[in-house]
Amino acid sequence: MPAPTKKLKNIVPVTAPVKSFVKFDWNCQFLTTVSPALHSFSLRVFNSKQTAICSYTHPTADHCNAITYGKLNDAVLLGLALDSGVLLYSISESIPKQHLVGVHQAPVTDFCFSLDSKSGYSVSSDGLLVEWDLSTNSKKNSLKSSNLSKVAINEKGTLLAIAGNQIHIVDLKTFKIIKNFPGHTTLVSELIFVGDDLFSSAVDDRFITRWNSEKKPLVFSVESPPISMSVNSQNHLLAQIENGVVSLWKTDRTSKRAVAADGLLELNAEDKAEAAFLAASLDNDQVVVAYGTLFKPIFERVSFTDEEGVIKPATVLTRLVLEQSKKQKKKRTSEKVPMQVLGSIDFGENSKKSEVTEETIAEEPTIEDQVKALVVEDHVKENKESTNISLNQMLSQAISSGDKQLLERVLSNSDPKIINATIRRINPTLVVPLLDALVVRLQKRPNRAAQLVEWIRACLLNHSGYLLSIPQRNYSLRALHRTLIKRQEVLPKLLRLSGRLDMISCQMNFQSNDQEDEDLVVFDADVDETSDMDEYSGEDEEEMVDYANDFDMESDSESGPEDA
Repeated sequence: MPAPTKKLKNIVPVTAPVKSFVKFDWNCQFLTTVSPALHSFSLRVFNSKQTAICSYTHPTADHCNAITYGKLNDAVLLGLALDSGVLLYSISESIPKQHLVGVHQAPVTDFCFSLDSKSGYSVSSDGLLVEWDLSTNSKKNSLKSSNLSKVAINEKGTLLAIAGNQIHIVDLKTFKIIKNFPGHTTLVSELIFVGDDLFSSAVDDRFITRWNSEKKPLVFSVESPPISMSVNSQNHLLAQIENGVVSLWKTDRTSKRAVAADGLLELNAEDKAEAAFLAASLDNDQVVVAYGTLFKPIFERVSFTDEEGVIKPATVLTRLVLEQSKKQKKKRTSEKVPMQVLGSIDFGENSKKSEVTEETIAEEPTIEDQVKALVVEDHVKENKESTNISLNQMLSQAISSGDKQLLERVLSNSDPKIINATIRRINPTLVVPLLDALVVRLQKRPNRAAQLVEWIRACLLNHSGYLLSIPQRNYSLRALHRTLIKRQEVLPKLLRLSGRLDMISCQMNFQSNDQEDEDLVVFDADVDETSDMDEYSGEDEEEMVDYANDFDMESDSESGPEDA
C-alpha cells in the first residue's frame, strides 16, 4: 500500500532543476540527449556516425531527472528516471517499453540496471531504494534511507552504492547496508564504481573523491563543479566541468592533498563561453567528445597520452562546425547524379528538331528571367497548398518528423505577420529545435539572413519566457549566439564603409550643384533697385532728416566768427 499523501510534506526534494542531459553509453557508440519541454521532455539518440537513429517526445506532463544504459538480449535500453517513475525505452525499436510506477511517493532521482538487465534499481527523494523485477514490472525488495539522489552498481553485480549526502554500500544478496562513507556536504551528483574504487562528485562542489574501504580517500580538485565523469580500466579519470573544459587524472596514486588535473582538453573558440563540449567519455586510451549543437552533434576521438602513456598537459581542439558542415554537404552533392539544366530551346513541340541559331539565342530568356519565373511558380504552388494545411501544423510536423523539405516550404514564407502568427501558436517545446535548424541554415547560406532572421526574431519575442525558464539556456542557444556574434563583427566595418561612400557622394553632388548655379546666374535690368528703400519706415526717414539738420548747425557754428 502506498503511503498517504500527507506524509509527502516531510520529504525534502533532492531533484535538481529541470535541465538538459547529454550522455554516452559504455562503448561510446550512442549519444542520448534529453531536452526539457514546457511540461515534459524530448530525447534524441545518435550513433557514432552523427545520425539520429530515433527520437521520442514524452506525451504527458513529466520531467526527466537522469538517464542510464542497459543491455538485454543484444538490445540497448535506456532507463529514464522521471518524476512519475521509471521509463524503459528501446533504442533498437524506438519505442518506450515499460513504465515502472506505483512505489515511489516522490520524483525518482536515478536508476541503474543489473548486469543482466533483468532487474533494475531506483532511488528517490523519499529515501527509498527499490529493486524492480523488469519481467513483471513489480517490486522485489526495498530499503529505506533518506534523501537519495544517485545509485550505481559495481562491475561484479554484487554491491550497490546509494548516495544522498552520505554514501552507503548495499550487499545485493542480503539487501542491507554494509558500509558507509562520509560523502559530501551537498547532494551527490555523480557516482561511478570501478573495481573496488568508488568515485563521487556533488552539486556545486569542486572536488571529486575516490572511496575505498582499504585505502584512504583521495581527492581530485577541479576549477568548477563537474557535469559528468568517466573512468577506464587504465586508471584514468575524466571529468567534464561546467566551464567547458575536460580534466584528466591518473588515479593510481596516494596523496594527502587535493590532486590537480594532470591534463586538460578544451575546444578552441574566440568566445570562451561558447567553447564547451556537449559530452565527453573515456574509451580505452582515447577521449570521445561531442560538440556542436544538440540538434546535430559532431563526434571526434582524441588521444590524450603521449607515446610513454603519460597524460598530455594540454590538448586544444581548433574546430569549426561550419567547415565540417560544408565538407559533409560537398560529400553528399558529389554522390548525386549530375543535373542537366535545360533552356527554352529544349522544350516545345519541335524541341527534338530545333537548331541553335542566333535568332533562337536572342529570343531565349536570360537566366535571371528564368529564375524569377521559377520563384513565382513555386510561390504560387506553395500558397495553393498552404490553404489546405496551416503553417502551424506544417511547421510542427516538419520539426517532429525531421522533414527538411517540408520545413523549407514553411520557411520560404517571408511575411512578418504570418511568421509571427505561426510562431505564436507553435508548441514551446519545438522552439529550441527550430532555432537549431534555423542556425544551421543561416551558417550554410548567409545570403538567406534577411529571410531567416524574421523567424529567429519571432521565436525570441513570442517564446522568451520559455527560453529564460530553461536552466541551461546558454547550453541550448550556444550555436545561435555564436552565429549572431560572428555576423555582428562585420557590421562596424560596413558602417564605416557606408559613411565614407556617403561622404564622397555628397561632395560630388555639391560640386555638380555649384557648377549648375554658376551657369544659371541671370541679371534682370527691369528690376527696380529703389524698391528696397520702401522697406524703411517713416520713423527712419525723420531720424535721417534730424541728423542732417544737426550736422548743418554744427558746421554753421564753426564757420560763424570767420564770416563776421
